[in-house]
Amino acid sequence: MEKIQRALNKARAARAAALLALPGGAQPAPVAPAAAEPAVEKFQKALDKARAARAAAVSARPAEAPPAPAAAATAAEPNSAGLTISYRQTCVLPTSPRVLQRNRVVAASVDGLAADAFRILRTQVLARLDARQGRAVAICAASKGNGKTLVAANLAVSLARQLTRSAILVDLDLRNPSVHRCFGLRPESGLSDYLLGRKRLDECLINPGIERLVLLPQPTRLQHSSELLTSPRMASLAQELKGRYPDRVVIYDCPPLLLTNDPLLAMEYADGCLLVVQEGKTSKRELLRAAELIGEHRYLGTVFNDARWSSVSTYYR
Repeated sequence: MEKIQRALNKARAARAAALLALPGGAQPAPVAPAAAEPAVEKFQKALDKARAARAAAVSARPAEAPPAPAAAATAAEPNSAGLTISYRQTCVLPTSPRVLQRNRVVAASVDGLAADAFRILRTQVLARLDARQGRAVAICAASKGNGKTLVAANLAVSLARQLTRSAILVDLDLRNPSVHRCFGLRPESGLSDYLLGRKRLDECLINPGIERLVLLPQPTRLQHSSELLTSPRMASLAQELKGRYPDRVVIYDCPPLLLTNDPLLAMEYADGCLLVVQEGKTSKRELLRAAELIGEHRYLGTVFNDARWSSVSTYYR
């Protein structure tokens, strides 16, 4: 460093000598090019010498080790909407088979007529989604109490049990969420926490102990649900969920069609819609109005829930 300082001082002195003012405060006389050349050359040499000394001092330092990676590394990728979504390890909260059986999530069973019924539904849904080149399906009902959430949960489990597919079940019924109850869970964070920027996405996702299945629950009821469903963050999330993995099917458990405008907003994120109808509960008027709201371009089919008769049970009896 002393060599650098001496070289810089020498360069400054040479420059000052070239620009020195005359005595008595008079302005300096113009310097002829020939007379200025020695001073300029001297200044340039001093400057070059200073740079060389600085380079030598830097090269003499020991090589610095590269910075160590952060302890909690995060994979973050901006999607096409410009929102950066980070992923870490998904929280695993295993659900016991007894809880699933008690809550009628029967698709988790290997055998049984009910599990077979959801395998048939899975095959039909995949065929119709593939025909549309879609990956997201909305599960709707005309009114509450038709079993739409139960159908959504069983369809998600059945999809995850197929080796070539994975599934994510998203609770969009923000005013009356119940996906977590089907799996006997009490999540601390959920969809609204992510949409409001309070949590990362990975802090809201849950694996219930079923391979290739992820849940995005909503732990609490919300009244300002329409504002969240129409937010840019929700639109970006829907695009991310559907586009990240080519084998993933996104299942949205939507609110009842005839109660609020929330299901119309939620269905915009899906490529098709399944209408759940409970035997002896849904009226013809409700059914026609629900089908009208879904629209022919989104309609995938109807699930007849809680039916008292089945051709499958008759055949295998």
